Amino acid sequence: MHRYVITASVLAAGVALLTACGGSSDGPSGRAAPPAATSGPTGADGGDTVRTPSSAELDFTWFPEGTSTVSPLGIRHGEAMMPTVNQCDGKVTFGEEVTISFPCGTDRARGTLRVNEAADKLSIAWSSGVTDTFVKRADLTVPDPTITGTPDMDDLQRQLDELQGLVDDQTG
Repeated sequence: MHRYVITASVLAAGVALLTACGGSSDGPSGRAAPPAATSGPTGADGGDTVRTPSSAELDFTWFPEGTSTVSPLGIRHGEAMMPTVNQCDGKVTFGEEVTISFPCGTDRARGTLRVNEAADKLSIAWSSGVTDTFVKRADLTVPDPTITGTPDMDDLQRQLDELQGLVDDQTG
């Protein structure tokens, strides 16, 4: 039962993130902050110039690069989620730097976000000294609720029933 509650919580948090429930805008006008100039250090591979990302460039599900064991990172409309690292929702703040913060985080509580020129690679320099790199993977995208529609209670109940079935199968 405990696994069901955790799984259902992660699903509910993911749905809330993807549907922009309680989401914030990037400023009074709700428009994305423009990308900063590309005068940053080079990327991890030594070839890419990194820069401050815009909101539109970040709204994606980002996957860890290489063999990293960190979980995927979901960002949508200034809200963030890393379900297996930080068990709470985070916030992306746009200003001179773009930062991400998770109020319940430890090593990954607060970080500064940078993207490469193509905006398909994201690096987060966490205040703890840890740096994570994520990539966009077109083959592993999450449906955009503005296109597919917001799930209703019947959809959520069906998903919870499916999860309960999976948990029941695992516990015998």
